[in-house]
Amino acid sequence: MPRLFIALPAPSEFDRLLNRLAIGLPATRWLAAGQRHITLRFIGETDDHTFQGIGETLTRLRATAVDIQLDGIGCLPKRGSPKILYAGIKSTPELTELRRNMNQLLRSIDIEPDPREFIPHITLARFKSDVVHPRLVSYLQKHAMLRSKPVIESTLHLYSSRLQPNGAEYRIEATYDFVTGSFEQF
Repeated sequence: MPRLFIALPAPSEFDRLLNRLAIGLPATRWLAAGQRHITLRFIGETDDHTFQGIGETLTRLRATAVDIQLDGIGCLPKRGSPKILYAGIKSTPELTELRRNMNQLLRSIDIEPDPREFIPHITLARFKSDVVHPRLVSYLQKHAMLRSKPVIESTLHLYSSRLQPNGAEYRIEATYDFVTGSFEQF
């Protein structure tokens, strides 16, 4: 059963800036540029019928293009030991509309919205232990003002994820242009 999620691609324009952040924290597994994305909706394990339904449903998704802009840095979860380090994405009305439209379509095939708070971000790294490294606080302070110019995005991907010993392996199953309605299945 594939584990699915829907995400915007992380703009390649951000790669140089984000790659420079991938130092200074031991016991950290940094994600490569090709692994980065902005998750709009984690779905989880699905059967083949649901997988096909999601793919077909996303062909009907329509929204205006969204501005993607880096906006700070942080850790998740907000409480307890941090598990991931992320670059924040500025929340915009267009991003909210895209996510709302997507959730309405998914609800039509009995996939309920994720009850967790939506925090738009790009995961940069996963911490290898629950121990907070003493350098983390100074690292977060040093990069707190992380910002970028906005990049316009009009496509999203349906990803499958397979857990491997050294982390998750992502595969793009289909790409959707939510402005024009075109799509490509892989």
